[in-house]
Amino acid sequence: MNLIIWGLVCIFLDVNLPIGPVTIDIIPDFLGFILIAVGMQAYASQSENYRKMRPFVWGAAAVSAAVYIANMFGVIPLNTLQAVIITVILMVLYLITTYYIYRGIRELEQKQVRVLGAENLRRIWIVMAAAEALTLVCYYLPVLILLQMIVSFAANVAFLVQIIRIKKILEPQTAVPAPKT
Repeated sequence: MNLIIWGLVCIFLDVNLPIGPVTIDIIPDFLGFILIAVGMQAYASQSENYRKMRPFVWGAAAVSAAVYIANMFGVIPLNTLQAVIITVILMVLYLITTYYIYRGIRELEQKQVRVLGAENLRRIWIVMAAAEALTLVCYYLPVLILLQMIVSFAANVAFLVQIIRIKKILEPQTAVPAPKT
């Protein structure tokens, strides 16, 4: 679950360095997708959702890597329709990935017959999706951008915190006995 968490952090932290017409993403999203795909492997035997979604997440990593390279060379001009379309594609890839992270958790919850917090994750995901949809509205009503940023940030943090809580239930830490002296 650690790799899935770190993958989400990589995608969530969108730190860009604009240098003239070129944008360099300091923490590339494709790295996050790769970490998520590898992290899903650990649960693939327990979750059909994770097993099925791994190829999709690898595809998302490939698309994200292509966009990353295109941005580094200034192939995609900022503030153009092309940039908006690519942003929407990446947003949809992120939402589908996070949705299937939730679905995998729900599946683990059902198979293990215990509450992991999948329902909370589902509610948070709905807010995330609404915040991302609000992004599209912000292209036409820029006055809403601050609201969108706040809601998106809060939802992403809540999703990450819930995943960390679930990890603690799924992978409890065993206390290491103190060495005898």
